[in-house]
Amino acid sequence: MPQLEAHEIATLFPTMSTVDLDHLRASLGDQGLLEEILLFEGKILDGRHRYATCLELGVEPRFREFEGTAQDAFAYSVALNLSRRHLTTVQRAAAGAGLKEFQAKLLSGDAAALVEDEEVAHAPPAPATPRDDDDAPEAEEALEDARRDEEETPAPTAARPRTKKRQLSPRTANARARTIASERVGVSPRAIDAAAKVKQEAPDVFQRMLEGTAGSMPDVKRVTALPAEQRQEVHRLVDEGTKLKAALKQVAPPPAPAEGPVFLGKVMLEPEQARTFNAIVERRELKRAEAAREAVLLWIEKHQEALVGV
Repeated sequence: MPQLEAHEIATLFPTMSTVDLDHLRASLGDQGLLEEILLFEGKILDGRHRYATCLELGVEPRFREFEGTAQDAFAYSVALNLSRRHLTTVQRAAAGAGLKEFQAKLLSGDAAALVEDEEVAHAPPAPATPRDDDDAPEAEEALEDARRDEEETPAPTAARPRTKKRQLSPRTANARARTIASERVGVSPRAIDAAAKVKQEAPDVFQRMLEGTAGSMPDVKRVTALPAEQRQEVHRLVDEGTKLKAALKQVAPPPAPAEGPVFLGKVMLEPEQARTFNAIVERRELKRAEAAREAVLLWIEKHQEALVGV
């Protein structure tokens, strides 16, 4: 039997960490496969890591089919992964970028995803399917949340007629997909846009966003702005154990302060004063550059003899 592939929906979320994979391997070795692998359209919707580990250990995998549309499968996978995983804000933004892209495809091109104008944000719940084990409470909770959302959706009445189904234009679908993804992963639409831009400009950085090794969003933007060769060098250093900020400083050190007078607002600083200001910011003694700016201005007031002019 040829090996099964992961469904596109499943790949929208990060892979397991090495520690989690070790735990899974130990569990499968001791107890066998407790939770069946879920298939959709002949591919793995949930359980790609269990499947790979089964093949590795020689454990016979068991499967069940997901019954529902692509939109159902999408809603199920999102609810399940977000309830099961503890993702950072950066990981959620990266996942949201993928969710937005896939949801837009459903809204604009899949006949099964034609939605009603007033119900776009309420994705249908995944259908209940028989289970042979009780070892996936998070999946049941995800399904229950989806059912609750569906129950709370007002039914159509004479005063609130149900809008006709229609296929959305790509532009409208993209905008609505952005909103849906933002609500589902719990980050702002702007964060999703930023992650989507990284995915387009630096796929290597985007992958590390998903994996949770890309640092904060400011770190992501700084690495993305580097040439490809320097990005790879940063990745190499981080993989070898160097802290991300130290790797950035080593590969792309900040420019040296100007040797001539520097203007800070209306205040003109001598090179030594400018270096002091840069040192304050670099050492991160203050959290914001504006706070550092105020500190330098106070320092200048106390050292009038060093002041060139205002």
